[in-house]
Amino acid sequence: MFVDITTNGGSLLLWHPAGIRDGLVVKKGRWTAATAPKTASRLLDGVYSAGGTIRYGDDTYGSFAAIKGDKSTDRITAWNTAPTLEAIHYGQDADFIYVSNRPITIAIAMAAVSRRQIRTSRDYLLEYINFGFSVSGCTPFDGVRVLPPRTALSIGSGRLQLIAAPVGHETTLESNEDPRRTGTAELVTALRESTARLLDSQPKDEIQLRLSGGVDSRLLLGLLKEHPVENITAVCQGGADSEEVMVAAQLAALAGIELIVKTPELIDPSGFVDSMRQSIGEAQGLIPSEALVSPYAVADPMNVGESLAAGQWPLFKGVLERTANNALEAAWHLLLDRSASVLSPRHNRDSERAIQDWAASVPAFTNLELLYMYGRDIRSSRYLQPHATQLDREAEVLYPYVDSQVTAVADALPIMNRMRQITAFLAIQEIWPEALQVPLANDGRFRFEATGPLEGISGDHYLERTAKPEPYTGPVDDTAFDAAKDRDFFASPISSASRYVTTSPRWRELRRYLAPEFRGIVEQAAKYQEKSARGLAPSDKSPRWLQLMTWRLVLADLWLEGDWVPKIRR
Repeated sequence: MFVDITTNGGSLLLWHPAGIRDGLVVKKGRWTAATAPKTASRLLDGVYSAGGTIRYGDDTYGSFAAIKGDKSTDRITAWNTAPTLEAIHYGQDADFIYVSNRPITIAIAMAAVSRRQIRTSRDYLLEYINFGFSVSGCTPFDGVRVLPPRTALSIGSGRLQLIAAPVGHETTLESNEDPRRTGTAELVTALRESTARLLDSQPKDEIQLRLSGGVDSRLLLGLLKEHPVENITAVCQGGADSEEVMVAAQLAALAGIELIVKTPELIDPSGFVDSMRQSIGEAQGLIPSEALVSPYAVADPMNVGESLAAGQWPLFKGVLERTANNALEAAWHLLLDRSASVLSPRHNRDSERAIQDWAASVPAFTNLELLYMYGRDIRSSRYLQPHATQLDREAEVLYPYVDSQVTAVADALPIMNRMRQITAFLAIQEIWPEALQVPLANDGRFRFEATGPLEGISGDHYLERTAKPEPYTGPVDDTAFDAAKDRDFFASPISSASRYVTTSPRWRELRRYLAPEFRGIVEQAAKYQEKSARGLAPSDKSPRWLQLMTWRLVLADLWLEGDWVPKIRR
């Protein structure tokens, strides 16, 4: 769909799948487009300006990227909600300003206008190696940026400026005689209304729920149970000996829904490396943040276009603020430790500077609030964007926790209730209390129950949820790797990844970016069997960390290979 939106040549191009409605609304020169279904018309009148501030009115909750303008003023504003599944990106050249929720479309347009090929960004690649995503806001493409947290994009008179994000999605919590229960009622209301909004906007009545043995997916199942959803299937990825599978089976049986247990499907059944290469293409040049699951199909729908429901991203449980240590040194240790610091000293300093620049932008008076904001601004947003781009190819996203109404409650929760997961527990107790009788997998605990039950909160079923789960005796589809030609990546992940990277023609470039110590570990691991390779992990790191980093290097190599970059006809 093509729409003329300004008096000086501005145009809007909109693509959306069949069945998706209300992605664009135009009314007497005013217009709004949004990435979420049944959203644009709510934002047309529901988002307004007053006193130099963009404000949300009633009925504007959701999870979306949006762009809004008025042809009578030739002004355009673009923004996104947080956590950010769909982010606003932007670029500019001598002739045009480009705005999109997909950075690759901007890169293609800029290259086509300049009659050149797409230029990729090494800065993005280096941040990916250290963080798994970009903290500074660079993208895979030179000259294309992602909107910084808590900001909006304003375009007027041919000028582009960053302004404050819309305000108004705030929650005032009612006080409670027991302060530990403050915020529970508001969170339950937000979760229920978010779930209802999403279900109302889905084009198909088919839901695949990713069910595990933890807290988030059981809360989501409880929310879905409250609606007359007939066609819902739970999927748990793993084997019969997995406690995640055992717990998922108990929860599915309790809810009365079908459960499918299977090993995760490779994106390309022929192998792990081919699947990792394809994952970058599916994410349109963004590298999957979770390197260890990058070979596996993100959506894996039973029917194309179905909704995929998952418990991403529960800010109401806290992220980094997991202890009461509010000391400056402790907070900065946690923040700076987000970087793997495996690059050369100069590049590691760039990573540290990215964290420092972000922290300087955060309006927070306490260190615990700063740690929470890292989860809100970065970990739940930049981390999810490649995932959302892949998922959007084959399925509709049904993630109630990323709704702006839920975020507003999470922002307002007392820090201790959020950090200790008390509010999350009480929400389950209100929505689906029977689920609290089912164990948590792998000796999991709510944080407030780490050393035992909490009087006045834990209730009567502490022993049941801290017990071992019942064995799983049902069927398992474990055929996913049968056709893979490089199954050694599954059996020997560190040594196989290291051999692949160090024998690649791109190792000569990639190794220049790495710290000598880490480069030496990778080159040694390439020569060892897996057991010895695992022993090469630094003393303060685990073998799993080394697997993560070597798999990030495989993805970095495949990104440098460039098969995913579209070719521009000159």
